[in-house]
Order: sequence, then structure tokens, then C-alpha cells
Amino acid sequence: DDGSFADAGSATLPARTAPLPVQSIRDTLILNDFSGRQYAPWRAPDQRVLQLVPCGSRMYAVGDFTAITQGGAVVTRHGVMSFMGSAPFTLFSFAPVVKGPVVNGTAEKGTVETIAFNGTDCSWAYLGGSFSSVNGQPAANIAKVSTSTGNVATAFARSANGRVDTLLATRNHLLAGGSFTQINGSARRRWRWNRNAA
Repeated sequence: DDGSFADAGSATLPARTAPLPVQSIRDTLILNDFSGRQYAPWRAPDQRVLQLVPCGSRMYAVGDFTAITQGGAVVTRHGVMSFMGSAPFTLFSFAPVVKGPVVNGTAEKGTVETIAFNGTDCSWAYLGGSFSSVNGQPAANIAKVSTSTGNVATAFARSANGRVDTLLATRNHLLAGGSFTQINGSARRRWRWNRNAA
């Protein structure tokens, strides 16, 4: 399946998760803005965690952060990270490079609003948000990525003309909702997408 869409009618999409501070995770993961300041995200609107989702023994966090600290070490992350869901909350290498639109020759920071998984299959993650590429591959606001490499599943259709706010995998479909008016060339606002796309 190439990830084409069909109208989902009145399908109910999940409520968007309220922003959560990385500090809430036992004070182990703290957002950092490279200037030496550490803070809860409500004090820095450009450094937020927008959703936390478990899959297996790991937690996945997405947002518009650019770096985190753990044990005093600063680690770059582009809006996506994963870590062990129990102490000592080990940070994993999953670090896809999510970039926003190119302005004056420079790619701006991308924002990942939502992440979803196909049931208990944690080997692939679906990302939605405001971005133009993931790990160097074009991806307009939606993508399927490997949780081991961060690379995009290139056979998975991935073009929304506006922000994707929420994703939900259910009944062999991926539901997407957001401010887009077209997705993969189809003019609809609410969709179901076969989640088994390559």
C-alpha cells in the first residue's frame, strides 16, 4: 500500500496532548537552549514537549526542543527523542533530524506535534507536525520513520499542505487531523490512512 487516503467521515480524533515539561520525568531530562539556562517549557515557548507516548519499555517525546540535558551532558535532539520508561531513564540514540521550511537559504527548526505507533510494533513511528524534511528526505508535515535509524520510509506517502496536529493508529488505519486542507493531493480535512504502508 502506498499510503493513499480515503474519507473517514465522522471519525473521532484524539484530543491533543497538553504540553508537558521534560522536567516532569523525575527531573532527569531537562530542556536546554544552549545558553546555559535550564527551564520548564512554559518559560520558553520555543522549547516545548507536546506529547509523550509509551511503546514497549520506552517513552517517546516530541515537540519543538533542540537539545536536552541528562547527567550534565547536553545532547542535540530535533523535536524527537526516546528514553527508557523507568529509572535511570536512559536516553536512546533515536534522533531523526526534523527540519522546517527553508527561509533565505536556511532550514528553520521543525516542530513535531504528535507521534503514533502501530499497536505494539515499536520499530516504526508516525510523526506529524510542521516540518519539511526528516533525515534529509522530503516529508511535508507527516512521515513514517524507523526508530532504529530515524530514516524515513520512502514508500509511505507523506505530503500534507498544513500542520498535522494529531495521529492515531486504530483498526488498521492511521487517522490524521490538523490544519491541512490537502493531503497527498486529496482535498479533505479528515482522513483514514492504511497504517501498513511500507
